[in-house]
Amino acid sequence: MTPEVPEAIVPPTSAEGRPRPVNSAADERLIERWEKVLSGQETLPPLEVPAEAEEVVDRVLAGRQVLPTERQRILKVFTLQYHHAGKQIAYLQVANKIVILAVGLHQVSLLVRHFSPEQRRLVTIEHVACG
Repeated sequence: MTPEVPEAIVPPTSAEGRPRPVNSAADERLIERWEKVLSGQETLPPLEVPAEAEEVVDRVLAGRQVLPTERQRILKVFTLQYHHAGKQIAYLQVANKIVILAVGLHQVSLLVRHFSPEQRRLVTIEHVACG
């Protein structure tokens, strides 16, 4: 009897339902870009904080005394939900800005497989909850 393969290990499929090669040309370009970002040769734009997230945080915190760091943490949660709710993501936190490196299980898995343990320590990987 063959053991079942956990779903997370099954290779992702393309839109046509065929298994996507692990080292496709798109994956290779993504890996090259990550290497440039981590070496400082390229800078990715930070995730935009939508006005809606600012408004929600202001409403939620109205009349409450909150440290600026706590407000930033709450704003980060709303910003990530706005852009990537329900998805796995990997990002860098740079000077209170979020720089997204990978979105979706395939990209995050590729990042984890490719990055060294030292590089992975710089990256936050999480599943963004839906509202």
